Amino acid sequence: MRVLLIGGHGTIGKRVAERLSKKHELVIAGRNSGDVAMDISDGDAIRTTLSAVGQVDAFVCIAGEAKWAPFDELSEEDL
Repeated sequence: MRVLLIGGHGTIGKRVAERLSKKHELVIAGRNSGDVAMDISDGDAIRTTLSAVGQVDAFVCIAGEAKWAPFDELSEEDL
């Protein structure tokens, strides 16, 4: 299967990419790194990237922002 993995170079994404690449062809998309650039906060940018990537069998999105701190130091906004 050809899989578009969005966020595949992040902290968690690297592990997911390692696992998926054993059985699938991966195209990794990221804001700052990867096979293709993709800004998931911009609908037009997403459409442009998907057009450039072409046919895929599956999408996996593990992109996101997170504040890294001890749980008791996180505010509701952080979560």
